[in-house]
Amino acid sequence: MILKKDINLDIKTTSCLKGILACMVLICHLHAKVALFSANVFGTVFSAFGYLSVSVFFFLSGYGLREVTSKKAHYIQNFPKKKLLTFFYICCFTIFVYFIRDICVGNNISILTLLQSFFFGKTIVDNGWYLQTQLLFYIIFFLIYKFVKKKKLLTLIFITALYCVFCAASQLSTTWYEASFGFPLGVLYSEYKNKINTILFKNKSIHLISIFCISIFFIITLFLGNKSLLNEWFRIPIKFISSILFALLSLSIVLLINIKNVITEFLGKISLEIYILQGIFLNIFKKQLIIKNDWLYILCVVVCTLLLAFLFQPIYKRIGNIGKKDCNHS
Repeated sequence: MILKKDINLDIKTTSCLKGILACMVLICHLHAKVALFSANVFGTVFSAFGYLSVSVFFFLSGYGLREVTSKKAHYIQNFPKKKLLTFFYICCFTIFVYFIRDICVGNNISILTLLQSFFFGKTIVDNGWYLQTQLLFYIIFFLIYKFVKKKKLLTLIFITALYCVFCAASQLSTTWYEASFGFPLGVLYSEYKNKINTILFKNKSIHLISIFCISIFFIITLFLGNKSLLNEWFRIPIKFISSILFALLSLSIVLLINIKNVITEFLGKISLEIYILQGIFLNIFKKQLIIKNDWLYILCVVVCTLLLAFLFQPIYKRIGNIGKKDCNHS
């Protein structure tokens, strides 16, 4: 990895970053399944990898949508078919995959949960809350950029806050909303990136200072939000802050350092598949094909997840193109 000559957040860089983030999510879920590192600082960091990584996923999603919308005049008009329907197809196929998994291993399948998997709040997909939340943010983005004429960003921030309140009032796990402000943050960066880049990232010295300062504040909020030093109602807002800081830190680093290489490019191509298929092996090797040795369990989950993600990537890619083809033919 070498220092970048430009400060553009290009498609290849974001893809490589998604590959790294998907691996961080896998590490988080592996940590939840094994006892390794639970009693030290690594345990705290690994357990936080999940919501921190998702905050950057949401950041990149908000950033990407705002970028395309600003450059393509008819993007919002075609959004329902080109983005919403496409992503919904992906969600449906993933539900089907986990439904087959449940049948094969003999899991009890709740009809209510199965039906709710297509909407919001519960799902048979392990860690499938992310798919439901991502789809919801796509819908929110479309409605705002289609019908709101002024102050779109402020409206998005307000609705994101309402979403967090709704999740808390519905007693959903904080997992559903603690990373959600990454999405409007990505939209904000897209809207003001020229000014932000000029102030923070064009000068290497200021860039390095900003990374140092963000890192310090991030580390403080990370441990305050994930240690039982404070009441939960204080820790949740601190987690919001730490997720935002981590998204900013990730942005600062990838604008400074070239993360593109053979490994990250490979992981980037299958990042979605790694995220949504890892739950199959995380549970099978704990409940059905029980592996008691923690290191062997980790090895089997990682290898099988990467292999299945690689095999399923062409299928997901083909599914992802269905909505786009429908849109082009309409």
